[in-house]
Amino acid sequence: EMLNPQHVVGCVKAFPAPIKAAVWKKRFTAHCKEIAYTGSMDCPLYIALDIINKYTKANLSLDDLKGRTTLLDFWATWCPPCREEAPALEAEWQANKDANVVFLGIDIQDNEAAARAFIKEFGLTYPNGWDPTAKVSVNFGVWGIPETFFLDATGRIKYKHVGGIERRTIVAKVGEALQGIVSA
Repeated sequence: EMLNPQHVVGCVKAFPAPIKAAVWKKRFTAHCKEIAYTGSMDCPLYIALDIINKYTKANLSLDDLKGRTTLLDFWATWCPPCREEAPALEAEWQANKDANVVFLGIDIQDNEAAARAFIKEFGLTYPNGWDPTAKVSVNFGVWGIPETFFLDATGRIKYKHVGGIERRTIVAKVGEALQGIVSA
């Protein structure tokens, strides 16, 4: 079912005042027109990519994610379960990076220096961003950390994991998302 373009444009209007700056509004308006054609409500994912791009100087776009399963992990440096899951996330990224899978990470509730130190400490090579205002986590409905989202090739959330995640769960949920299976 296609989204009503006016509903999608409402996505832009719902953002806090700082995001409504001219440059952002132009980007979101263009993006929301794209959403009207794809039928996917991925405005929060667009914001996540923008934050990751600013943080890493990368140039990721929604086109890079289309047709690929995406794992999006929200973490913080002071969070013990986040520290425990970091090696498993990196190991699975290494195992899947040449497959049809993208891993992304968003650090929240931290300062930039701590975020960069965490990424270096755990040797994280998948794209990560620092979200000092937690806009992305709010848009995804994150209540605590860590939380990990598995999106299918169309950008739809297929599973949300709350709490630290083990490697076997990552393997299972990535596999299900690759097949388009919604899991509990």
